[in-house]
Amino acid sequence: MTTAPEGCVPLASEAKFNAWRSLTSTFDHIAAFRFTLTNINAADHFERITVGEVSAELFALFGARTQTGRTFSAADHVWY
Repeated sequence: MTTAPEGCVPLASEAKFNAWRSLTSTFDHIAAFRFTLTNINAADHFERITVGEVSAELFALFGARTQTGRTFSAADHVWY
């Protein structure tokens, strides 16, 4: 939980997430996800869509493997 001026919200800040990830010795993986809205340019108009953002550890957390290509790496991990 994060305390904000508008009250408690069920979110963790990037700083909290990084602290949990660096301090844990109990879990092999800790991952984060969030949903947000963004605009895309769909030819002749803009459309607002919901997108999901995940940390690089999400796939390892669930044991997901790719058939081709690769999953995200720590170098790909960027929060906006």
